[in-house]
Amino acid sequence: MNLNQTRCNFVISTSPILLTMCFRISVVVSKDKLVSRVNAIMAQITIKYDFDSFLYHASGFNHPKLPVVTDNALTEMKWGLIPAWVKDQQKAKEMADITLNAKMETAFEKPSFKSAIASRRCLIPATGFFEFHDYNSKKYPFFITTANEELFFLGGIWESWADKTSGELIDTFSILTTEANSLMAKIHNSKMRMPVIIPPGKEATWLSKTLTKPQIEAFQEPFDESKLKAYPISRLITSRTDDPNTPRVIEPFEYAELGTF
Repeated sequence: MNLNQTRCNFVISTSPILLTMCFRISVVVSKDKLVSRVNAIMAQITIKYDFDSFLYHASGFNHPKLPVVTDNALTEMKWGLIPAWVKDQQKAKEMADITLNAKMETAFEKPSFKSAIASRRCLIPATGFFEFHDYNSKKYPFFITTANEELFFLGGIWESWADKTSGELIDTFSILTTEANSLMAKIHNSKMRMPVIIPPGKEATWLSKTLTKPQIEAFQEPFDESKLKAYPISRLITSRTDDPNTPRVIEPFEYAELGTF
């Protein structure tokens, strides 16, 4: 899929946990391509994920299972981290709802995240993510992808939680966020945040068990805005009647009131 084939004129180049704001991503990649990319990162890795469909729009609010790369496997996990110390299903549900993201700058301080950030880091494959721009008290959705429109990896953390009622072991993850770069600050102008994007070539380093705290914290550097591009899309992603998991959700859409942004 080449987004340039449908590009409109509007192209940009160049506290509470929920305020970290990266709740929607796109994973439009074949299983073969994903496995090939993961194998290039980690030579010895187990494939535990049967990737059989394109995810044009995955919302964390639905707690979907998504492909996740750990230091030894390509697997699947539910979005919304549940710490191992959570005692029951009700608390687990409440926790998952507020841990879709983890703020990179404070992850080492938070009881929900400090163990995972130190020893259970992961990669979340993505071909794009969604954020909203505030203008005249209205929100306008944007799709953000890499300049070459290739698969990239978001930095995440993960946990295994044992459901004492069912005996099930549930793997969950959270996407890390950091301060917005200049592009994302312009788009996500209400929160000034963006997901942590692991620079190409450093994915294996991010997964390494030997990293020190300062080495881990170095990854909070905002991704180079010149290597990203973004454009407005329709409000399909917030529709209450239509399924947003369709190619239409990432098609460019013009809003006259935004002009050329």
